[in-house]
Amino acid sequence: MPKKIALLGLFVLLLVFAAGCGQQASQENKAAQASNDAGTAGGSIFGTGTGTGTQTLDSALADCKALGTKTETESCISSLAEREKSGAVCAEIETVNVKDKCYGNVANTLADKNLCGSIVTETIRNACYSNVAVASGDAATCELIENASQAKDQCYYELAKSKNDKALCEKIYGSYLKKKCQTGA
Repeated sequence: MPKKIALLGLFVLLLVFAAGCGQQASQENKAAQASNDAGTAGGSIFGTGTGTGTQTLDSALADCKALGTKTETESCISSLAEREKSGAVCAEIETVNVKDKCYGNVANTLADKNLCGSIVTETIRNACYSNVAVASGDAATCELIENASQAKDQCYYELAKSKNDKALCEKIYGSYLKKKCQTGA
């Protein structure tokens, strides 16, 4: 008899666990659907809707905000911002790190250094400037990197490689990376 009770208890635990997993998957599907719906968004207060679908960017944003957890909501909003290529949508995210990464992804997609300036975390902002510099081919963007000479050097190095322009190597301060840049290694 005790074995039957133990097995029954184990069975109930498995059912509860499976139900919880199904609920989590359902919430994740809602998050994906809400951000996917924005891919066909029409006009909005953000002025970025380019699709011809029936859901506006505003309603897709509202769908994201209606999701169960903050993590799901912010993930949905970030995906929506990237799909719509809108830094204004990133501003709707509360968590600084998530918002910073959102701005960085949109900035990189658009090669827009101005969006990098919206990033609070210095290391993420500097990486954004470096990525945008390479994406846009604009060496002046490397100059926007603050308090990180190695990051600035790396920016010039990556840009020199991508443009095949050894003249950019002269802007590198560190001797090892400068030599590596000049030799094309």
